Amino acid sequence: MPDGFAFTVKHRVWIPLTADPSEYERGRGPSIFISGRLAPGANLDGAHAELARRHSVHILAASGPSARGPRTVNAARLFAPSGRAEPQEKLIMTPFERDWGVSGGFGLKVFDTALGRIGVAICYDSEFPLLVRALAEAGAEIMLIPSCTEFVSGFNRVRTAALARALENTCVTVVAPTVGLAPWSPIDRSTGAAGVYVPAEHGFSDTGVAAEGELDRPGWIYAEVDLERLRRLVETGEMRNAADWKLQPGAVALGQQVEVIALT
Repeated sequence: MPDGFAFTVKHRVWIPLTADPSEYERGRGPSIFISGRLAPGANLDGAHAELARRHSVHILAASGPSARGPRTVNAARLFAPSGRAEPQEKLIMTPFERDWGVSGGFGLKVFDTALGRIGVAICYDSEFPLLVRALAEAGAEIMLIPSCTEFVSGFNRVRTAALARALENTCVTVVAPTVGLAPWSPIDRSTGAAGVYVPAEHGFSDTGVAAEGELDRPGWIYAEVDLERLRRLVETGEMRNAADWKLQPGAVALGQQVEVIALT
């Protein structure tokens, strides 16, 4: 448990865990919900940084309101195994975010990490091809898409966008949604399923779905993607979407608009 993390003081229901894991197939056991709060004086950035250091992993923390001078933007922070973090702001606001007074952010970033170059397209941003194309032209091969959608239709918009961006740019897209009830939030219910998506290519993936969770079921998903094979698809795939992007009428170079940041 990270320093500064504590379980909630009041529990609506408390049931001792007595289930035997050996009695269930992997992923088929009873649902377990654990809630917690930060201890006084702790903050979320510190907790995520410690988790990243402790487990030597990269963590994209949830996006949320962030002060930018007098304005409020929606931003997500990517943490490296060193604990260092860099933010990516959401550029295009949904109608309800505008109603709440949340402003569009500024600037696209690609993070140069030990895993490769990573881009972040927060929820609605993933539905705009030119934003993700700019990240791809700046070298991003992994696109992280945190999302919060109230209805199944919203989940399917983000899922469709993730599949399309993977196809267009010959890259990996990873969707991580919020799910479940949040009565304290203006969006009091979220629906979705996590997914890892790649181009649909013969011998690589017939469906473009590398891994996908169950709708509205919390949990982990994972997939292994060979980035070297993915790079070869740009020039040798059945179709050459990423390479042929420039053949579209009106296509212009976009990568120069992106800031590349070393994040180690």
